[in-house]
Amino acid sequence: MKMRSESGTRNNARDLVQEGRRTIILGTGPLARQVVRAIRDCSNGRYELLGAIAESGPARVIEEEIGCRTLGTVRRLEKILAAFNPDSIIVAVTDGKMEIMERLLLFLLHSNVTVRPAVEFYEELTGQVPLDTLRPDDFVFSREVRPGAFPVYLNRAISIFLAALGIMLTAPLMALVAMAVRLDSDGPAIFIQDRAGLNGRRFGLRKFRTMRLDSPERSVWAAENADRITRVGELLRRFRLDELPQLFNVIKGDMNLVGPRPHPSPSCELVELISRNVAECGVAIPYYSMRSLVRPGITGWAQVRYKYANGLGEEMEKLRYDLYYVKHYSVWLDLRILTMTLAVIARGGGHGRITGQAAPASRGAPSPPPAVVLPLSGRHEVDKAGASTAEGPPVRALLSTEGGRRSGAGR
Repeated sequence: MKMRSESGTRNNARDLVQEGRRTIILGTGPLARQVVRAIRDCSNGRYELLGAIAESGPARVIEEEIGCRTLGTVRRLEKILAAFNPDSIIVAVTDGKMEIMERLLLFLLHSNVTVRPAVEFYEELTGQVPLDTLRPDDFVFSREVRPGAFPVYLNRAISIFLAALGIMLTAPLMALVAMAVRLDSDGPAIFIQDRAGLNGRRFGLRKFRTMRLDSPERSVWAAENADRITRVGELLRRFRLDELPQLFNVIKGDMNLVGPRPHPSPSCELVELISRNVAECGVAIPYYSMRSLVRPGITGWAQVRYKYANGLGEEMEKLRYDLYYVKHYSVWLDLRILTMTLAVIARGGGHGRITGQAAPASRGAPSPPPAVVLPLSGRHEVDKAGASTAEGPPVRALLSTEGGRRSGAGR
C-alpha cells in the first residue's frame, strides 16, 4: 500500500486532515503532554485522540501525567498500531528515537497512516512554538529560522509603501491627536523610547504619550501603572492610535509594519542581558534573542493573538507566539496579521485602561507561571511563595514604565 510519511506529504498534509481523525501520540514526555492539551483545547473536534504509546514506565503513572489513555509501550508498537488502526501518528519520542523510527518506518511500508512530528503539529494547532520542550538543534538544523532574502525584501517594500501611504492619510488625524494629548495633561505629545531592534540594534521608538508624567512609576508592568493612563491615552490605546508615530520608524528602517514588538533597551547592560537570554530577575528566558532575527513591528502575531504582558510568565507566553512568527516568516503571514490588526482596531479591541486581572492563557499551552512584579530598582529574586524581593545595588529593569525615554509598560 502507499506510504504517506511526513517527508513525502508535507505539501498536502493539511488536505489529509478530516473531521474526527483517529490519532495516536507516540511518546509520553513533556512534548506529548503539550500535544494532548492542544488536541483537547484547539482542534475543534478534528482529531479523535485514541491514546499515547509510552516509551517506558508504568502505564497508570504515565496516564496520570499525560492526561490521556496509555495504549502500551513501544515494545508492542507494531501490534498496537495494527490493533487500533489510526489515521495519523504524532511522533513525540525522546528516548531511543532512532530505533523507534526504524520500526515505525517498517510499519508504514504496509499501512496508510500519516505521520507528523509533534512540534509541527503543535504549532499548527496553537500558533505557538512548544517553548518548554524546544532544543537548540530544533533551530540550528531548521532552514525556517533565518528568513530567506526574497520574503525579507518583499515585506520591507510592502512596509515602506503602506507606511508612506498611512502617513499621508493619517497626517490630519495625528495632528489632532497631538493637540488632544497636550490639552489633556502636561507633557510632550510624543515621547521616544530606547528599544532593541534587528540584531539587537538600539533605536528610538516614537509613540503618542498615554500616561501622566506627574505620578510615580510603580513597577515595570502596565497593570501596576493603570491609574497613570490619561483619558485621551485610554482612547488612544483602545484603538491603537498611540502607535501611529511609529510609521516614521518604519520609513527610517527601524521597524516593519509587522514583527515582534521591540523591547525597551535603556542601557547596554540590558542588550547584553537580552543577548544572553536571561531576564534581569535571574529567571532564564530561553531563545529570547531569536526574536531579533527579524525587524520588529508595529503589530505582530503575539499582539493579535495575546495581550499586554504583565509579568514574566506572560512574557514567556508572548515569546511562544513571537518565535512562531520568526519560524514561519512569510508575506502571507504578515498580510494575515495586518488583516487581524485592522479587525482589532475596527472594534476597538485594543487595551485601554488596563486592570491587574490577567486574561486567560492562550489555548493549547500550559498556563504561564504567576506574574512577577518587578520594582524599578534593586536586583530581584523570587522566593518560594512567588513574591518578589529587591536587594543589592540598583539595576535597570528589563521592561521600563512610561515616562520620558524609559517607557515600556504595556508595550
